[in-house]
Amino acid sequence: LKPGKSKITVKYKLGSKIYSVSATYTVKAYPSPYSSIKVNGAKINIKKNKYYYDVNNYKKTTAKVNFKLKKGWKIIDSYGYDQNGNNIFTPKNGENFKVPKGKEVYVFFDITNGKDVIQYGIRFIR
Repeated sequence: LKPGKSKITVKYKLGSKIYSVSATYTVKAYPSPYSSIKVNGAKINIKKNKYYYDVNNYKKTTAKVNFKLKKGWKIIDSYGYDQNGNNIFTPKNGENFKVPKGKEVYVFFDITNGKDVIQYGIRFIR
């Protein structure tokens, strides 16, 4: 979606009456809060995918994600899920976590600058 405002109107019929509901949505430009993101010390190309990254055929039993954020941004929450959507751990910036064999592990970090909140996710497939 391109940044800007859009108005969406939906008309529907209920019985013999026609109703209309409208809403205005604002799409903001994607903020770039990262100086760098590293997985096990290897820098991720942030421009390739701004909010999500896949690590396929992951060989190690543990992983470490390290965010370096621009001034004014901070991590406010983090989540670690398995492929079934079960919350299995709370990852910390720069700390190791387990990646079980034959599983997918999803790591999400919520990042804010005080007014905007974005979420960045990394999927490990082992």
